[in-house]
Amino acid sequence: MAGVAAWVAAKRGPGGMGEDGQLLPVPSRWRSATVSFTSTVVYGLSVYAVGAVAAAVVSVPEASLGFLWMGSLLPGVAVILICTALGHAVGMVTRSILLASLACAVASMVVLRYLANGLELLVFYGDPSREVAPIAVSFRLASALLACGAAVAVTVSLMGWHPDGHRLQAACTGAGSVILLLVALGLLYVAPRVSGPLVMAREASIPLCSNAVPKVCVWPENRKYLSELSAMATRLRNLPSMMSAPPAFFEHGLRNGGAGETEQGFEIIEGYLWSAADGMAQRVLDLSIPAVCELKTPADEAKVVQARREVLTWLKSHAVNGRRPAGIRGGAPVDYEEIGRLVLESQHIQQTWVQERIKIIKDSPCAA
Repeated sequence: MAGVAAWVAAKRGPGGMGEDGQLLPVPSRWRSATVSFTSTVVYGLSVYAVGAVAAAVVSVPEASLGFLWMGSLLPGVAVILICTALGHAVGMVTRSILLASLACAVASMVVLRYLANGLELLVFYGDPSREVAPIAVSFRLASALLACGAAVAVTVSLMGWHPDGHRLQAACTGAGSVILLLVALGLLYVAPRVSGPLVMAREASIPLCSNAVPKVCVWPENRKYLSELSAMATRLRNLPSMMSAPPAFFEHGLRNGGAGETEQGFEIIEGYLWSAADGMAQRVLDLSIPAVCELKTPADEAKVVQARREVLTWLKSHAVNGRRPAGIRGGAPVDYEEIGRLVLESQHIQQTWVQERIKIIKDSPCAA
């Protein structure tokens, strides 16, 4: 949008009316400049809206009606407005259409790449245990609107520099645009410090739970995953007797609300149930083989950590009824292929493999 806005502004000239726009009275200049800038903004927001509507159309059949939160869309609106304002202002003061467009596009990408996290401008994941803070997003929207005002003021000030125009008024308008831009940047900078984080823990709601044992409870927005999660819990319950499954598995944030909860729940990251299997398997591992002491040497610690990692991966593979999904990369340094094949072996072979690792964990000496 920064690149497009710069291209459009540079082609139109001040106010979208070329040199004729400089002959307009001041009120008409503001009106002309506002209409010119708004038309570019509407284009950008329309493209953004198409993406949101597409997400809604695809998701409504499988999610509750409350799944699409305006709070998650508004930070994106703020970013589009800021980028459009930047491009428009630069396009107004340059004669090189191509250079202005490329410079604005690249500059915006670099800023968003390296500063977006610090400024908290974007929300990438729709985790139902989190929500966007109204005050925080309001700060960012206010900054975006001020940046838009600065972009329009740049256009109006340029109109005033015609030989027959009012140079003093143009200078005042130009100074006003600089002040607006500085205030907008100041708001962006102080927003994370004054308004708090953009994303905060959401208050726990009434969960949606399965009827099976162990019970599985999820946020209502994740209802589409409940049947498969329930099957995963059943597989973990049917493991050899040396493993103990809890009476219930809860999605993160449902117990006591976000960071204050005493029991870490499972998470569904980008629709992959392997991440949910990780949390569920960790719960089984903690119940079955709890950590009891600090180990004597770093070598003992390394052996125990590796053994627990391997058992945890075995539990996760059992939960998903096979190997780790092909789309998952990274993770603990274990042989996922070997463990994926192991879960298809007989129960005796698996039990022997697990008992070897349990022996490593339990026989490692504790520090004095």
